[in-house]
Amino acid sequence: MKRLVLFAGVALCALAGAAVAADLPSRKRAPVAEYVPPPPAFTWAGLYVGVDVGYAWQKARPAYYGYVPGPALSPSGVIGGGYAGYNYQFNNNFIVGLEGDIEGAGVSATDIFGGRVANNVRGSVRGRVGYAFDRALFYATGGLTVGDVSYRPGFLVAPYAGTTSTTRAGWNVGGGLEFAFTKNWIGRVEYRYSDLGTANVAPLGPSAAVRVKDNALRAGLAYKFDFGARPIVSGY
Repeated sequence: MKRLVLFAGVALCALAGAAVAADLPSRKRAPVAEYVPPPPAFTWAGLYVGVDVGYAWQKARPAYYGYVPGPALSPSGVIGGGYAGYNYQFNNNFIVGLEGDIEGAGVSATDIFGGRVANNVRGSVRGRVGYAFDRALFYATGGLTVGDVSYRPGFLVAPYAGTTSTTRAGWNVGGGLEFAFTKNWIGRVEYRYSDLGTANVAPLGPSAAVRVKDNALRAGLAYKFDFGARPIVSGY
């Protein structure tokens, strides 16, 4: 009987110890959650290419024989072409870059005497500076502009003269707004003023010089490539 009571006591102690051990906190380490890196921050830095379309309006004033003013003309029409450039980004906000474009143009006007001024091809190389608010970029641009100027004198000035043309280099300045719809696709609206100076467009016939000033409003869409897209961070 004593042996039975002793055996029962030992069994109860063993069961109690097991129960207490089950209630103790486990020493096993919790599983480590897999690290998911955050998506990379958007950057304006890098190479991009795009296409644009717009509308241009000009002021053109012929001067016959070097001093006789002709009727003022207001050429206008649709423009469109392509552009490419590269941006550097400083401290997440400041942008500097270089951009070039080439466009075809249907800009022309004819006066009441049959005189006609037209611009069919234009291009530019420009610097850009801007300030970015995340995916929105406000920028200014300016540089060299080149365009053709063709002119046909009116029938009262030179009834048998044909159309002559020349290429002029001048300057341009403007600004715009870009918005990044994704990390690669970027839209823009832009205004630019260009001055092609005075073009001598009839060197072999009646002397005629035409002063051309140009305004243009454009909308564009560009693709920015991922390679080379490294912002520059200042150490100050």
